[in-house]
Amino acid sequence: TQSTGSGSSIIMFKKLQMKFKKSKSDKFTPERSKPVVRPSLDVKDRKADDKSWYLACNAKDVPEKKGLKVRVHKKKISIFKTKKGYYAMTSACSHMGVDLTGGDIEDIDGKLCVKCPGHGIKFDLDTGASIQKTSFRQRTYPVEARENGELWIKM
Repeated sequence: TQSTGSGSSIIMFKKLQMKFKKSKSDKFTPERSKPVVRPSLDVKDRKADDKSWYLACNAKDVPEKKGLKVRVHKKKISIFKTKKGYYAMTSACSHMGVDLTGGDIEDIDGKLCVKCPGHGIKFDLDTGASIQKTSFRQRTYPVEARENGELWIKM
């Protein structure tokens, strides 16, 4: 049996109605769902000092030669740990938006780079510039490791 489509249209309309609620002014407004809080990505009360440095995480949380994604000042940032120190850059790849946090760290001609797990574009951890294609660039942030084991990022 084939559906004429009118029955499915009514069902879709009823589902849409359920997603909206009536406000006091008798206009339909979308209901706001509660945000999902992911402790590894977002800490509501990030401390900031008086010089635009924000607490990102504890240094012990960042794995060697891999990244850790954090949210600092409403931005998703990947922090990487290498033998030379800590580096931070925007998490979403400027090419296709793939998360760079899981990318491998490679040494290419003396430059430490993170390789995008999606399409293999390599970004210099110091400058954020793409090694292969000059049109792609990641924003980088200075990272400061403090004596108490905290990593702070300058925004």
